[in-house]
Formats: sequence, structure tokens, C-alpha cells
Amino acid sequence: MKKGRTYFTENHSTADAINPDSRVGRKAGNDIIDMIVGSESTLDDLAKMQEFYINKLVNYMIDNKSQDSNEIKRTLDSLLDIIDLGKGEEVFDRLLGYYRTIDRMGYEFYRKEAKKRRLKE
Repeated sequence: MKKGRTYFTENHSTADAINPDSRVGRKAGNDIIDMIVGSESTLDDLAKMQEFYINKLVNYMIDNKSQDSNEIKRTLDSLLDIIDLGKGEEVFDRLLGYYRTIDRMGYEFYRKEAKKRRLKE
């Protein structure tokens, strides 16, 4: 059964949702498939956006001399995730330098973690 440009099985699932008229180099004709194919550039855009907002948070924490170790660790974890995508290294290094003054053991953990991830590149 066909509804619009998406093909459905008898139970109305989208199990065979790829448009059979698709050709190599053209869009699949299905929004979900097309979104997955374009996800690499979308992931890069999301990482840039996340870096932008985390940078503002890091500036706020440093400017206000935050001592909230849990918030700093969550932020460092988020930055490690986007370092894997090639973003956020400068922001990470800045926050890590600040964190060194708060928790030396925590600083060492995140320094080693960042080093491992940077070596993967």
C-alpha cells in the first residue's frame, strides 16, 4: 500500500520505506533516510553549536569562580564528547586549567582522558 511517497507494509509500518524510484546519487525519497545520509554535516553543526554554548557556560563558571565540582565535571564530560568530533579543545583546556585549582585528582583524571582521546586522532 502506498501513502504519498512512503511505502507501508500491511500493518502500516515503514519497514520498506525507501522509495523504489531512488537512484544512486539522488535523495532516497524518505525524510528519515535522507536525514541519516546528511547526518555527518548535521553532527558537525550540532558540535559547533554545543561548543558555542558550553564556552559561554565555561566563561560564566570561571568569571564567577565556581567551586561546583559536579557542574565542572559534567561540563568537562560534555567537552570530551565534542573533542571526539574535533571541536571544543580550547574551551576544554581553559576549563581544565581552572579545575586544576579546585580538584587536583579530578584534574589529573580529565587531563589523562583528554590525552587518550587526542592520541586517537
